[in-house]
Parts: sequence; C-alpha cells; structure tokens
Amino acid sequence: MASSSFISLGDHVHLIGAILADRHLALRTGESEFIVASRGLARRLLYQHLQSLDSVNTHTFKSLSDKKWVDYRFQAKPMFVMINDGGTLEEGVGGPLAAHRILAQRLFIYDLLASGLALAPLQGAVFKDVKILSFVFESKLRSNRGGLFPKAIVSACVTAMGILDRREQGPFVEVLGSVLDNASVMRSSIDLRSILIDIGRTYLSAFAGDTQTLLLTTFIIHILVLKRISIQDRARRLEPMNSDFLTSLMTSFLPHILRATEAIVVSKNITVDIDIRVFLSILRYLSEHQDQSLMQIFGETLAKDAEEIFSELNLPQRDFSCFMNDFLPHDSYKVPIPVELLPFTNRVFDEELSIVHVSTEDTTSSNTVHISTEGVARSTPIERAPSNGEESDEWDDSSSDESAGIPPSGLSSRTMQHREDTLFSDTQHWHNHKRAILPKHLGGDTAAPMTEWQRNRKLRSDQRFMKNMHDQASTLTGASGAMLQQVKILSVSSLADQRTAKPKVVHARSSGKSSGKLSKADAIREQNIAKKVSKHESESAAWLASRIQEMESLDGIALEKCLQVLTRNPRFGEVPIGVEIRLYRMNRLLRAWVNDANSDSSACRDKYSLLLMRLIKEVWEIGFGTKAIASAITSVLISLGFSDYIDSLVVPGSANDRALNFRFIKLVESKTKTPIHKFMRVREHPIVWQLQFFGQFMDRSMDGQADARVPFKPDAWQREVLDAIDQDMSLLVVAPTSAGKTFISYYAMEKILRGSDDGILVYVAPTKALVAQVTAEVYARFSKDLNGRSCWAIHSRDYRVHDPQNCQILVTVPEILAIMLLSPLLAKTWSHRLKYIILDEIHTIGQQEGGGVWEQVLLLSPCPIIGLSATVGAPERFNEWLENVQKEGGFQHKFVHHQHRYSHLRKFFYNIYEKPKDDFRGLSTYKSTERMRFLHPLSMLSVGTNSLPSDLALEADDTLSLYRALKTCTALEPSTLAALDPVKFFSPGKLLQQKDVIRYEEALKQHLTPLLSSFDPRDSGAPLSRVITHLQDDIISQFPEDVLNIQPGHVVCGRNLIFLVADLHVQGDLPAIFFSFDRSDCEHMARILYLVLRTKENTWRENSPDWKRKMAQYEAYLDGAKDRERKAARASKRKGDEEDNVETREWQASFRPNDPLPDFSFAGQNTSYSASELYEDIADLLWRKPEIPRWAIQCLRRGIAVHHSGMNKAYRSLVENLFRRGFVRVIFATGTLALGINAPTKTSVFCGDSPFLTALMTLIDDPSIDNARDELDGEHDTDLGPDSILPLSKRDASGIAEEEPSPIHHHLHSTSIHVVARSLFVANSGHDDHFSSVHDLARTARRGMNLNEHLIPSFGSITAQTNTGDGKYALNAYLLDFYTHGQVAALAAANGIRRGDVWYVLQEFDLTLKTVRGVLEQLLQRRSASAKAAMLNEDVIEDVDSGYTPDVWEDEEDAEQQEDATHDLKRPHGVSNADWRMFEVVNGALEEFNEKFKAMWA
Repeated sequence: MASSSFISLGDHVHLIGAILADRHLALRTGESEFIVASRGLARRLLYQHLQSLDSVNTHTFKSLSDKKWVDYRFQAKPMFVMINDGGTLEEGVGGPLAAHRILAQRLFIYDLLASGLALAPLQGAVFKDVKILSFVFESKLRSNRGGLFPKAIVSACVTAMGILDRREQGPFVEVLGSVLDNASVMRSSIDLRSILIDIGRTYLSAFAGDTQTLLLTTFIIHILVLKRISIQDRARRLEPMNSDFLTSLMTSFLPHILRATEAIVVSKNITVDIDIRVFLSILRYLSEHQDQSLMQIFGETLAKDAEEIFSELNLPQRDFSCFMNDFLPHDSYKVPIPVELLPFTNRVFDEELSIVHVSTEDTTSSNTVHISTEGVARSTPIERAPSNGEESDEWDDSSSDESAGIPPSGLSSRTMQHREDTLFSDTQHWHNHKRAILPKHLGGDTAAPMTEWQRNRKLRSDQRFMKNMHDQASTLTGASGAMLQQVKILSVSSLADQRTAKPKVVHARSSGKSSGKLSKADAIREQNIAKKVSKHESESAAWLASRIQEMESLDGIALEKCLQVLTRNPRFGEVPIGVEIRLYRMNRLLRAWVNDANSDSSACRDKYSLLLMRLIKEVWEIGFGTKAIASAITSVLISLGFSDYIDSLVVPGSANDRALNFRFIKLVESKTKTPIHKFMRVREHPIVWQLQFFGQFMDRSMDGQADARVPFKPDAWQREVLDAIDQDMSLLVVAPTSAGKTFISYYAMEKILRGSDDGILVYVAPTKALVAQVTAEVYARFSKDLNGRSCWAIHSRDYRVHDPQNCQILVTVPEILAIMLLSPLLAKTWSHRLKYIILDEIHTIGQQEGGGVWEQVLLLSPCPIIGLSATVGAPERFNEWLENVQKEGGFQHKFVHHQHRYSHLRKFFYNIYEKPKDDFRGLSTYKSTERMRFLHPLSMLSVGTNSLPSDLALEADDTLSLYRALKTCTALEPSTLAALDPVKFFSPGKLLQQKDVIRYEEALKQHLTPLLSSFDPRDSGAPLSRVITHLQDDIISQFPEDVLNIQPGHVVCGRNLIFLVADLHVQGDLPAIFFSFDRSDCEHMARILYLVLRTKENTWRENSPDWKRKMAQYEAYLDGAKDRERKAARASKRKGDEEDNVETREWQASFRPNDPLPDFSFAGQNTSYSASELYEDIADLLWRKPEIPRWAIQCLRRGIAVHHSGMNKAYRSLVENLFRRGFVRVIFATGTLALGINAPTKTSVFCGDSPFLTALMTLIDDPSIDNARDELDGEHDTDLGPDSILPLSKRDASGIAEEEPSPIHHHLHSTSIHVVARSLFVANSGHDDHFSSVHDLARTARRGMNLNEHLIPSFGSITAQTNTGDGKYALNAYLLDFYTHGQVAALAAANGIRRGDVWYVLQEFDLTLKTVRGVLEQLLQRRSASAKAAMLNEDVIEDVDSGYTPDVWEDEEDAEQQEDATHDLKRPHGVSNADWRMFEVVNGALEEFNEKFKAMWA
C-alpha cells in the first residue's frame, strides 16, 4: 500500500501534493496567549501523532533552500501544493499582527510559485465524491523577487516574518530553556507518571511568580482520568463559569500549563492526552464534593498515582471549595425534538417563508437520529449547542458571540394558514418555456401551426444542416485513408418479405448431359464477362502506357504531381496497374539517383534507399508479380545490399506474364549478377538500417489474420472485441489513439441495423463537436429505409435531428441519455429496445464536470455497454468496478487492454533561447532554424526516477540509439551487450515488424531496470547517467536546467511563433495543432501569427518588382474589360465558326489581388478544396453568423484557425472540415479538439506547461481513494459498530475500561452528550445530534453512515451568505462585478477567471436566469383561471416527462433568439401582487443582464 507523505517545512506543515500551511496562520501569532499556546500544543501533538503512524512518512525542512527539501522535491516531484492563502483582513482575521501574518504568508506563497510549484488554496476547496476541487495557481519560475516587487515590499515582508518569529518563539523558548536547564527533567523516563511530574516541575519553575497549584493538581488528575474513561464520556459541553474565572483561566493558568506541556512534548518527543472540558468538569466536581477524599472520588489506583506525583512536586494540601462559586448552574437541556427536515434560515427569505408551516411527526425514541428544524413550534426549551461541525469559539476571546446559538428564523414573525398552491410540472423547456418538451402523441401541447414564412425558414434550416452534414461526411476517411463508402442495409421486414415471397419457377429443358457442365446460356454469359474483363484490361493497359509516355517528358515537381494524380485515379486500385505505377516510380527514382551530383553521399543514399524500400514493401504486400516485376525488384535489392531478402520480398512471376510499358533501368551485370552502381549499397547492416530508417514504415499488425466480419486483417485483440460484440457482452476497451478502436462502434451499429428494425444503439459522446462528427460518419457509412423513420438521430441541448425515440442509431451526450433513461414513459416504450450503449471517451467519468452523469448512465443502462478510451488511469481497477456493475445488470463483461500504439509519437523540444540567424521573409526562401531538438525517451529520465514509466515507449530508431549508448558507455556486461546486438537479436532475411521491435524494446528495458533501481541522476559517473548524457541532445544540454524549465512569457512566445510554424512547414510537419488551456492564449497566438504574415506580405508587395509587374498586367486586363465584352458579343453571333466559340480563360480572370499569397500563408496548396469553395463557405458563414470576429475569418484565409468552446459552433464545424481537407494546417485549440475529434495531424504542440496537462486526467491511483470509493458506492452498514476508530491511523480510541467503579466515572458518564448520528470525535467538542445543515450532517456523521452532501437536495449552496457559515467561499463575486461595471479585464483579474472563460461563466448565469423566469411564468399562467382551461390534464403531464420532441432541428443561436422573445408576458388574471412583483424582479434582472452582456461583447 502506498503511503502519504507528511512534510514539516521548518514549521511550515504540509502534505506534499496535498496540504501546506504557515505556522503563524495556524498559531494565530499575535493574538491572545491562550490561543497561541493551545494551538501550538495541538500542532505539536498532531505532528507527534503523524510521526507515530507507519502509513505516513514525515519530513522536516528548515526552509525552501534547505538541501533536504531540494533533495526531497527532486525525488518526489510534487505537482502542486494545497496551502492556506492567509485570508484577508476583511474576513475577520484578528489581532494586532494579522497584517504581518498575511504578508508573511503571501511572500511564502510567492516563493513557492517562483520555485516552480503550482498551488491550490485550501480556502474554497470542495471535497466532492473522491475529488478535491479548488482553484489552481499555476507556477511561474522567477530567479528572484526583485523583478516583481519593490524593495520596500520585500523588506516589509522580511521584517514582518522576523516580528512574528520573535513573538511566537519568545514565551516558548523561555519555557523550553527551563526544561533543558532542569537536569532532573531531562533524566526522567517517559512513563505517564514521569511525564506528569516533568510537566508540573516545568510549570512551577517557568512561572514561579504566577502558579496555581490547585489547578495544577486538577490538571494532573484529569490526564490520569483520561486514560480510564471512554471517548463517549468525553463528549460534553463546556461548564458554565463566571466571566472573571474564565478570564483568569485564559490569561494565566491555561496558557502557562499548555506551554509547559508543549515544552515536555518537544524535549522528550512524546504525546500527551489533554481535554480541557474534562478538566473543568473534574474541577467542578471536586469543588462540589470537598468532603470526599481522592480515593473515594477516583478510586484507589488513580488516587495512589496522583498522591505520588503530588509528593514529588511538593504540592500543598488541597481545598477545592474555593472554586464552588466560580461555576454557574447548568442550563436546562433536553434532547432535541426529532423531525424529518433540516433547518432552513435566510435573512432574505425568512420573512417571505414565515407563512409556510410543515408538520413533523413527534418521535421520542432515543435511538432515532435527531435533526431539528427552525420555525417549528416547540413545547420545551432547547439549548443551542454549536453544531457546525467545527471547534466552537468558546475559548476564543477574540471571537464574537455568534456561536452561542443559531440565528432564529423569521418564520415565527407571522402565522398564516398554509393554502393549496400551484404544483409545478417540468413539461416545458428550461430556457424557452413556450416550447413544450413532449410531442403531442406523448401528452404534450399541440404544436402551433406554422406560417408560410416559418415553413420556408424551417425547410432552409433543414437543408442547410443536411448540406453541412454531407460536407462534413465527405471529409472523413477510413483507416486506410480512403473516402467512406455508404453501405445500404435492407430493412429486416423487407428481407422477410423476400424470403416469404413465392419463388419464381424456372423450367429448364434437360440437356441429357452431366449436370456439372454449364448450359449454353451460362457459357455465353461467362464468355461475355471474360470479353469485358479482357477489354477492360486492354483499355487500362493502353491508358497506363499513354500516361507513362506523357511522364517521360516530365521531371522533378511536375513528375511528382502527375504521379500523385495517378494514385487518385480509380484505375490505380486495379492490381496490375497499381503495381506497375509503383514500379515506374521506382524506375524514375533510380534514374534520378544515378544522375544526382551527390549520388555517393550518405544523405542521398539514405533518401533514395528509403523511398525504394517503401515501394518494394508496397508491391510485396499487394502480392502480384510477373517475371519482369520480379527481375526489376531483384536487381534493386541486390544494388541496395539486401540480397538476403530476395526470397522473402520478391513475388514470383505468374503464368500470364506480360512485359512492362517502360524499360526498367539496368542495375545488375547480366553475367556476374553484381551491382553496376556500387554507391547504392547501404553502409549499415540491413537490420541496423531498418531500425534506423524504416521504423515508421514497418508492418504494425500484431498477429493480424483475415476475418470475414471486417474488411481488414484484425489483430488478436480486435478479434476478441468482435467475438464479444457477437455474444452481446459488455466491453471496456482501452487502447492508445490510432490503435484501431474506431471500427468497434461501427461494427456494433451495423450489427444492430442488420439484426432488427426496432433495436437501438445509443452512442454517447462527451462533447457536442464529437456528436456532430460521429453523426456525419454514421451518415457516410450507413443507409437504411425504415418506412419513414430515420436510421439515425442526434439529440443534444442545442439541437435535435430526426426523432430520437424512433431511430436505430441515436448519437447524444450523457446528460440527455440520463434523462431519457429516467423517464417513466420511455421506460415502457423506448428503453427496452436498447441493445447497446457505446460510451466513447469513457475516462471523462473522472472529470469534475459531468462525471457523475456518466456513472449514472452506467448504473441505469438496461443493456450491455461498450466503453472506449485511450487514457484510463488504473484501467484494471476501473474495469473491476465496471464489471461488477454489469454483472448486477445480468450482462457478461469483457476487458480488452491493448497497450501499443499503431503510430509512434516522437517528442521534440523547440529551443526558443537560441536566436534565429535570419528573419522571416517568406516561406519560399525560408530555411529551417534547426531549433527543433529531438528528445530521446530515456534522456528524460535525467529528472530522476527509480522505475520506468509504464507508458514509456521506444521507436525502432530509439532502441538502436539506446543500444549504441549502452555499448559506448559499457553500462552492461559484455555478454549482455552481445546478446542485445540487433544483428544477432533479430532473424535475418525478412523485413522487421513492429512486434519484433517491441520484443527488442522489452529486452532492453529488462536490463535497464536494475540500473534504475539504484539510479541517482546527480551522480554523473553512474553507468545510467553516462547513458542518459550520451542520449541527450547536444544543444539542449548546453542550457542550464533552470533556464529550460522556465515557462517563457507571452512576448517571447509571440516573437518565436512564426519561426516555429515555419520550421514545421519546411520540415513537412504540418498540419499541426497548438494546445493551450487558455482560450485567450489560443486567440492571441492566432492573431500574432496572422499579423506577422500580413505585415511581411505587405512589405514584400511594396518592394517586389515581380508583384508590381503582375499588378500592372492585371490593371491592364481590367481596363480591357469592355473590349473583351464586345469581342465576346461578336463571337456569339458567328455561330458557324467553331474556333471562335472555344473559350480561352486568362489568369487575370481568376486573380484576386487581395488574396493571401502562398508565400505568406500556411493554407494547403495541394488540396482539392478550391478558393471559390472557400469564398462560398465564408460568405455563408458570415451571412448566418455575422458576429464572428473578422480576424478569425482573415486567419482562416491563411490556413490558421482557433478551436475552443467559446467560438461559434458553425465556425468550429467549418474549421474541422477544412483541417481534414488539408486547407487549414495550423489550429490553436483547447482540449475541445483533443477529445475524440477526427483531426489528423502530423504535429501536436503544447504551448507551455500546466498542472492540468496530464496524460491521465481521470481516476486517482491511491488506495485511500479506493477505500473512499468503496464506502461511497456501498450502503450503510447494518451494524454500525463502535464509533471510536480514528479515521487515519485506524486506532481504537475507546479508552481503557475501569476495573473499579468510581463516582467520577459515573458523573462523567451521566453528564456526557449521548449521540447517535454525530461522530463521537465531533461530540467531544460539545456537539449533539442537532444538525444545522446538510453540510454539517454529511461532514460530521458517525462512522458507518455514508452520506454524500452533494447528492442530498439542499438550498445551502444557493442561499449561502457571503462571509457567514458554509457560504464563506461562494465563488460568485464575478456576478456582482458584472452588474457593477461589466469590464471583462477587471472581472477576470479580480475573480481569478481566465479571460477566455468569462463568457462561459456568464452564459451559465444567463441560462439560470432564463430558467427561473420561465418557471415563474409557467406557474403564473397555471395560477390564472384563464390559463388553466388551455392546460393539458396535469396528471398525464406529470407522468410523461421524457424530454424529447421528434423531427426538430434548429441552430443553437436560433434557439437562443427565440428564448429572448419571452419577456412580453402580460399579467395573468388572478395573480397576486406579491407573485407578480417576484416575476418582475427576475425578469428585470434578466433584461438588465442581457443588455449589459451584449454591451460587454459588442
């Protein structure tokens, strides 16, 4: 079991990756001596307790510069720290040194951030399910404070820290010094008797002038008593006392005795149990029973131990009667009345809700959980005990009297008879209540008749949507890269009709011959077919011959373009034609190589040998050969030095041999069979050459075999998936991106479509963008006639296409599916038809937002599920939970985990610290800066680790470089290195496959593991250190580590952005996606890149003679427009002259001078997407959505785009289409584009580091989390058992049973608080079973009661008041700022909101206001007598809330426009003034919001 790490940073106590707090904030240095002393002792005892736990590792550091801290951080590498931010003076942080504490803490926070650690404040942290939700401050490395703070501020911080240290350490150091000076104290043992003697001696010596021996006596007795009583007996209220006596205790005795105890705890490294409530109860008992001896009160054993201690301390005779008058009589207290509702009080709502009275059942059973409610009449007085689940402020002399009781509700101010009110039924859309949720046939309102204009508008909208769907589908490709071909599936009913139809009887005359021979008709048919095939082959051969003849005159780029055109021709798919075209390409490559001036150079040899071997592999995979083809490929293999591979790579000639349409270059001597061109032979061994150059072209299959169910050869794990789907099993498939998961969904869809006409498959996607893409792919793949019903449908909040309840493939989001599964009506008519639910990107179940809905879908699913993901953390444990869920539903479950990527990822670091030699002047003249530096996976182990990451993968080239490094550095034994030699490790004579490289990678890792177990990266002489240094890039190794780890600022990134993208362009590594978590950064980078290109283009146009010449020609062309018109008119009249009718098109006719020049644009130039299509798409987009920023359109023209959830949906859809088509080649995106979107890219760029940037953003791998999850998923324990187990250490704190009964034990037991629901540990602070809120109940419930406050309906978070109770950290101040000034920049800065997220959070509030207004309007209309007549039967409505309307589609923005048209409600008849006023207030708030919101984004 993994253990947590508890850290003490000097006196800064924190959990690495969990909690960190400054000691002065914990001690509240500068406040009363009692507060500081009590908190100091509690802090020491907590630390000692944690040190005693085996499951917690403790570390102590003096400062952030402490070498131990530096070493620990290097080894543990915490990602972030949770910390107390210090609060503000306005939040009630009292005392004369409050500002000092805050200032010192803020400086400490800055130093942590500057050191590279991200921080999350404890204030406002929410513990939800098994997650801790909090705001995260991302780190910014800085070398010193001087660059940010003025010297005066830094000096003030340092001074404040010194004052706090002296103030806190002064009293304690004096007491500790008296302990160290007292030799008898230092020599004593550590049994309880000796500890108490030491505490007494320290108290008496350190505070000789102000000692109270009677209180010291009682203090010692109470510690002895605590060992003999149960935790239940310690649950008690504070004894009522006179104020003078209370002041004396808090200013004199208690601070002194607590300081003395702390000194002994520190000096002897021990723990002591102290309970001031028990101490005061014993003191009161002794004062009231002075006539009894200690033996009579406490028993013989305890009295004897006490007397011995008193004797050692020379304490005088004891008379406790002097304290009798210091205690006040006990208040009357009775058990709270048990009721069924929690209390609700709010200063705004109390008066309005005073008319509401809820009767509760009176229960007097002592075993009932007592939960009280405000506003309920009570016949007996009830003492108000602090019940917020935290330590009360009774001992805080700086606190107010708010803890004396819960503020009374205003419900008692008025009394009215509760009247029958209007019931609310959720039958209308939340944000547009004028639209009913249900269709008419399911009990909804009758749809209003549409006007002619409305019908035309809907028709145009539907046509526009289907056009967009068709366009998007046309950009999608299959795994092979080919366009998707739609499969037409016949309905099951039509197939049944065909089977039951009477077959046509064919009467054939018997020929009298054997039945095995063909009839004359069949023979004629076959002859005709053979003639057609022969004719087609002849035509194809002639076509190829003409094409080859045309290409003989081409060279260079022109030849390459022509060959690319041929590969897109349908004839290229014919085996003989495809093979010969590849062979012709091979022939031209060889001719170019021979004629190359540098033909003998290594670069030239590597280039051509790689291209030739790729073509040879392609021909071999096709499996077609002739003698000519075999002879040509054999000669190439001999020339390259691959003679041993001839048998495995050359397909022998067939019987129907034919000659090539061209003469293949001669490479081998006819007689000697030796190569003519010696320079072609590769210098490496063929196996080494393959590892070094051929890795990305190796066969990727892992035991692939032909399978009739799919059109490709599935690997073994894919066949497992197919078998499981055929058996209707549930599946969890975890495989990397590009591994081949896509086919799973569409195989299941096709199975459902072919199996029945009623079965339904639901595809659940986490984002609306993915919903649209999947639907487009379904549209491109399948077609089925269902007699008016649709094959597929979409349903999300924004739009619906077709009828979600009457389709077979429903594509939706989890929230919609959850509502459908919860609908009672759909459970009868729809849910039972579900056959499969596919949950794509199932790892999003672990995300903060929406994760619970995914879990709800899994638990409610009435059919098997298929979960797909590439990044599930701890997949085995997640599968274990999922398998249990599926088995409970009666479904068999299978887990398929494939760990190997199909396509490799190579990691690079872009070195922006090296200044480019030349400026950017255009793409045609640009040369790479060579700042893209390769990162070998093993070189990144230099950060320090003792084990290889499970997802660390090596490419073929990486394995070779690792072997060479191991050999060069002699890091392994010679025999081991010999066995790992690739030439010996791999079998010769055949091309290597990916599975061979994986086997070699595992062998290398096996020998690296022992080196890692004792690896210290700071030891440069260690074998592994030398290997890592050898693998590191030479340029990167020249820069200090702290420089490389500093996240560059916006200015530096912006200045280097053009060079980065241009480098990717010239290296052939576009398209690329640039990821950033900040929407504003995405937009900022796109605009910077556009501005640089436009500026450089304008400069070039102003200075280029070629451009000026071209513009002069164009202007002359424009001047001749009238002459061309007259010529065209005369030509149209001469009908007999055919030559004049031939249209000649000049380049000026299509020339647009304002178009971006290719030299200053990253748009794809070799794409089928034309400029006219771009103009049409942009014009359509701007016509529909004119609010799209102009800069975004200008970026789009240059192949640059932005993609995040704040951008318009139509714009994002166009961006995705253009990216797939290859026109847009640079996208700046947030995570929206990474979640399953089909966006084929060559390069992914991560713009800076972030604590949010993790490979696995899902389930936490921690045993404590597993335990918490098990408890949350389980039911309440039938037998709750004892509530005396400490939650962290699991120790039993019930106490030792007293052997001999004593009066004090009886007294403590009878006067203690007896709780049932409340935790005994919380009851020890004076709390009973009176709960003030759901938060209080869930947080302080006893062991065995598993309550989740986020699953219990409550108004707590809605009505919480700022700076009071649980609402102290309600993070909605941005709404106040919005209504106050509406400034985006100020709102974002003041509330810690990213600039790009402002629109999003405000839109959420807008939807909330619309929902409230819609509900109020609906209630008012129902209240009105005139409206009731038009309503549907309410009993029916309540039972049919399915949430779906068929055959409706509209844009998200169109729907929002309709939502805004709901403010014209006139006051319905019969509505009271108060109700109407409430509606006016909400409606006014919404109208004001809309006005400000539009002005903000104008």
